[in-house]
Amino acid sequence: MDGTLAENAAAWEPSGAERGTPPAAATLSLRAGVVLVSAALLLLEVTYTRLFSFAIWYHFAYATIALALLGFGLAGALVAAVPRLADGDVARRAGGLALAAAIATAVGLIVVGRTPFDPFRLVGEPRQAAFMAVDALAVLVPFTLAGVAIAAILAAPAVRFPALYAVDLAGAGGGALIAPTVVSTIGAGRGIVAAAVLMAVAGAVLRGNGRVGRGLVVLLALLLPVAPALEPGPCASKTLGRVLSDTPPAHRIYSHWNAVARIDVATWDDTSVSRQKGVWSIWGGSVKQTRPTPPQYTIAQDGDAFTVMYRVTGDPDELSFLDTHVLRLPYVVEHAPRVLVIGVGGGTDVLAALRYGARDVTAVDVNPVTASLLTSRFADWIGGVFRDRPDVRVVVSEGRQFVRRTDDRWDVVQVNGVDTLAAISSGAYVLAESYLYTREAIADLYGRLTDDGLLSVVIMDSLDGDAPPRHMPRLTAVMMETLERLGVPAPETHLVVLGVPERPQVTRFYSLVLPGHRPIMTMEMMLKRSPFTADEIARLDALAADLGFVVWHAPGRTTRPEIGPMVGDAAARHAFVADAALDLRPTTDDRPFFFSFFRWRDVFEHVSLDPDRASATGQVVLLVMLMASAVVAALVIAATLRRPRRVPGRAALVAYFACVGLGFMLVEVAFVQKLVLLLGYPTRAISVTLAALLVFAGIGSALSTRLAGAPARAVRWLAGALAAIVTIELLVLPGVIDTLLGTPTPVRIVAALVLLAPVGLVLGTFLPLGMRSVADRRFIPWAWAVNGVTSVVGTVLAIVLAMTYGFTAVVAVAVALYVGGALVLGLAPAAAT
Repeated sequence: MDGTLAENAAAWEPSGAERGTPPAAATLSLRAGVVLVSAALLLLEVTYTRLFSFAIWYHFAYATIALALLGFGLAGALVAAVPRLADGDVARRAGGLALAAAIATAVGLIVVGRTPFDPFRLVGEPRQAAFMAVDALAVLVPFTLAGVAIAAILAAPAVRFPALYAVDLAGAGGGALIAPTVVSTIGAGRGIVAAAVLMAVAGAVLRGNGRVGRGLVVLLALLLPVAPALEPGPCASKTLGRVLSDTPPAHRIYSHWNAVARIDVATWDDTSVSRQKGVWSIWGGSVKQTRPTPPQYTIAQDGDAFTVMYRVTGDPDELSFLDTHVLRLPYVVEHAPRVLVIGVGGGTDVLAALRYGARDVTAVDVNPVTASLLTSRFADWIGGVFRDRPDVRVVVSEGRQFVRRTDDRWDVVQVNGVDTLAAISSGAYVLAESYLYTREAIADLYGRLTDDGLLSVVIMDSLDGDAPPRHMPRLTAVMMETLERLGVPAPETHLVVLGVPERPQVTRFYSLVLPGHRPIMTMEMMLKRSPFTADEIARLDALAADLGFVVWHAPGRTTRPEIGPMVGDAAARHAFVADAALDLRPTTDDRPFFFSFFRWRDVFEHVSLDPDRASATGQVVLLVMLMASAVVAALVIAATLRRPRRVPGRAALVAYFACVGLGFMLVEVAFVQKLVLLLGYPTRAISVTLAALLVFAGIGSALSTRLAGAPARAVRWLAGALAAIVTIELLVLPGVIDTLLGTPTPVRIVAALVLLAPVGLVLGTFLPLGMRSVADRRFIPWAWAVNGVTSVVGTVLAIVLAMTYGFTAVVAVAVALYVGGALVLGLAPAAAT
């Protein structure tokens, strides 16, 4: 649906005969109520994506968006099926619905917090299906109730829609903009309660001076201090959930929400237990490693994606375990280098660089909370390395944005395991880490190397027979294609790939805490600006032989068959990718889903009950959601084709509003994704893009009243204009990003607004023009419903299409839908004017 239900009808204004005298609903209090409900809904939607990313898994952030849109769609259907909801004292009735939505929001948080849903136990525990249904209802009910409140107001015969449309869009845009700040400032639990308070205030305003409304506002406000205790903890299949329930259990010493991830620091009081239970943290260590690691704190992002923060006291021997670690390899080639670390995590990469003689280190992390742990809160624990040393600099920035805005060059650029799969606040649309594993990303990082520098990427891969390597072959293809596009001759001579087998104690540990654990090899992939010399390869060979590392590829050596064709010529690589059982196509900024390896026809053959990256669970969730939303949409459309009877041109109208519902969400999702790089990180992209599209769509809707003549004719012209605008924007966007990526944030936000303005203005005209085409006013609520439920389908369909064909293809499909809708609208009889 185009934002909120208001977007589905707001700009349609009754004819003069229907207007009558503006009722009390057209007062300032009504507008205030609408704007508060709209802001609360967007705040609730974004906050729930963050909560579920932490408590369950990132896949279920998709479900949150779909449930929110489903609630809006069901609200339209309810108002259509029960017309009396829009009769009489609509303001008071809508106020009661807003108060009910506020209560449902608070109760929903309590229910979600007490429901132990774990998606990876669905098969073994049938009750998990009931838990999932309970969570879904807890989210769906408040969106439906609040949606009915707005729909009832907008369906009232005498309401002047343009004015209410403007304030609704202002509220929705405001909710989208404040959500990241709210989560970062007060946390997800309090953010949900804050949304409930906003709804209660809206209810009180709509109902007038009612004691019930004011009392509920006070009662819900009293929940704010205790809201964190109502939040769900991480499910048992998440690493944080496991270590907190282990024997002996770890305990949290720090927790903080922000717009990027929920950050937790956990440890065991007994340092020997810390070393034993934290054995997973030293993936990449040689099987010949004998020296113990120092005591450690572990940092979790969204309940998983752990990284380690070692205690540093200054004893030279305490970090000697790194001498047999994969992080040593770049420094066998580079001596006394300048080092750039992207994704600082717990700081181990920086400690390794300093141990091996780096003369200065720049550490970049997108999450300001993670950076502050090293520079402030736990600075003493890690020996003041990040606070006191002048040769270490910490920068808060998205990695690619940082390298674009600097002219510095480094001898080593280190990217170590930035594959956390942590969902950001948009959750449903993007995985930020994927943007470091695209052709364009490798080109950016390669361009910041000195003439003899190297890019070091550490990534994990499966070695199980049922789950062959996939990350390393795909990244190899990305690197080779990038060098070919840059005109580098013999690109295979610039690459060395080594693997570090998983240590037996790591395998034993994970077999206990994670049944079905597959053996993992840590891969070190080094891409050098100049070809590797024979001496450098000999040094790497010698160290690999001494430490038990495996050489997968080195110039002049035999290349293992799993990646052999990937380092060959382009024809051999393309043939290998085409014939592979997995989807190993190189990723690009347009199709950045690096961790998606299964073709859609094969996903149900690769479902796993283990929360690992070798399964197709995420894609299965998307397909199930797509099928479920399609069934709901089909049922609503079937009802619409039957009711109300005798509406001329029902089929054409249904097709038109379905096309608009699908098309708007495809455009929204695609532009959110495409603006991530320009705006810095997905949280800002979703906020700015959503707010801009809502506001400009509202302006476009208001301007549509000035379009004279038959609406169907105007829609055809506008569909052509939309096609021209998005084609131009898709052509110029890469150049805009290249030019502005290094500029200050306000400049990039203004550029995004300029890009989104014409798209939003045109998109905002289609619904009001469609509403004007409806000859029978009884059909309008059904049109809202059709548009709403097809928006649910569009949200998921956009991701499925993007994972397969890229986001440019998603925009192309959206334009085709608008063009198709414009054509079918002409088949419906025109409304009387």
